[in-house]
Amino acid sequence: MFQRMGVITAKEAATLIGVSRATLYRWEASPELDMPERVRVGKRTSFRREDLQHWLNSMGGSLAEE
Repeated sequence: MFQRMGVITAKEAATLIGVSRATLYRWEASPELDMPERVRVGKRTSFRREDLQHWLNSMGGSLAEE
């Protein structure tokens, strides 16, 4: 459902980036990496898929194939 809105969970983001959730959380906590902020969707927080793609492009990477 949320993917239709352009947002994905931390688990989905980690899978798309190709890292574990623990790594994703470490990256979020690191100000040097300037990761996109999560957005609130109801009671949950999610990532905007487009924001992750732009961030990865700026870091020289891309989302994993689905």
